Amino acid sequence: MPTEQEAKPSVVTPSLQQWRSPSTFRGAPGEDPLKWLKEYDRVANFNKWDDMMCLANVYFFLDGTARQWYVNNEDALDSWEAFKNGLSGLFGDRQKYTRRAEEQLKCRAQRSGESTQSYIQGVLGLCQEVNPLMKEDEKVSHLMKGVAEDIYQALLTREINDTASFIKWCNYIEDMKQKRVGRPRFERLPNVVPVASLTDETDLVSLIRTIVREEVHRLVNQTQESLTPIPNH
Repeated sequence: MPTEQEAKPSVVTPSLQQWRSPSTFRGAPGEDPLKWLKEYDRVANFNKWDDMMCLANVYFFLDGTARQWYVNNEDALDSWEAFKNGLSGLFGDRQKYTRRAEEQLKCRAQRSGESTQSYIQGVLGLCQEVNPLMKEDEKVSHLMKGVAEDIYQALLTREINDTASFIKWCNYIEDMKQKRVGRPRFERLPNVVPVASLTDETDLVSLIRTIVREEVHRLVNQTQESLTPIPNH
């Protein structure tokens, strides 16, 4: 017969949720308090903090000028709403941050060694900062103007109306590029033409670029040959 202790069903105690910490806000030039407050609210929701807990914990995630401001005004910051308004009012200049994001977006191009997905998310993040309600076609325009040249040329033949289709075709093109890395299945002749026929404006642009590259290469070779000294006989 089992003892009374053995007969009792086992009780599984749920493990406590791991606590998350937001980053530290210092009030330094270039720090966006609205972006930091958004991050803090996200962490607070995960930790299940109410407004009182948000205010009680915020001191530990301030440093530098921001912490000194909090200490100087702690009596007046008697609610979470008062703290958020005070922080964003003193350290925030929404127009300044928007202008900076606009300047970055104008010249944001895919960097050497940067993955296409990293580039896409970087551009979409800037679009969000500039205008949270930006239209899809405008986002696509910003994505197209800075994506790597080989991806850009491949995307010109696709129908892209929104960021979802842009990402889908980029993933497809990247997959095709990976498959080409292996050994070629077919032998290719050295005299294959770069363009089969001119059917639309896209082909014409590609042909012009090819011709320009070949002409520049020819001129460089001629220049190098003219600079090569003639041997004495």
